[in-house]
Amino acid sequence: MVKLAKLKNDLNSKKYPDDKIKFILFKYDKEYIPKNPNIIHNSFYNLIRSNRNYYEVLKEFIFDTSGIYPYSKLLNSILYRLEISKYLLVDNFNSDRYRIKQDIDSENLFEKFNKDEIDILADISQELFVGGFKMEIPEKTLKRFKELYKKKEEIKDANLKYTRQYNKMMEETGEDNYEVPFDRIELNERNKNLLKDL
Repeated sequence: MVKLAKLKNDLNSKKYPDDKIKFILFKYDKEYIPKNPNIIHNSFYNLIRSNRNYYEVLKEFIFDTSGIYPYSKLLNSILYRLEISKYLLVDNFNSDRYRIKQDIDSENLFEKFNKDEIDILADISQELFVGGFKMEIPEKTLKRFKELYKKKEEIKDANLKYTRQYNKMMEETGEDNYEVPFDRIELNERNKNLLKDL
């Protein structure tokens, strides 16, 4: 019982990253947010990068930018915890959005932060409201999409050329097996390398 009481006391007195996200959502001037990790992670990532004060308050949120969109493991875990604890409710009429629980214990949240932190968190919430969790695809991501699409088209073209030449060779030689030596197909080195990636 002593450990349980201590745990409750710690939860009520200590600041956790979860509290910051709950505060931001409590101050968020809308009933719904998108249930789309791409949009949510992008929005927080862009906000944290845009303002030094935002970064200082949310610096424990580290984003991996090696994927399709910036991703924070911590933010993802918090969103999951908020969902299972019913702070974020899945909308029955639209599964693409969360409904924010309106009766968050705001007094307890306010007690955990000093005035400067409250002002900054409120500003972050307002920025999200103004932006509406807008989706902004970073230039780096757009460039990667274009490169992957270009490579896909090159592989497609090389594969088509391979198929045509293979069929032509089959007609000329009468051979009917699929173990034709690769070097008998007239492909340049660049297309050979692309085909090896398939």
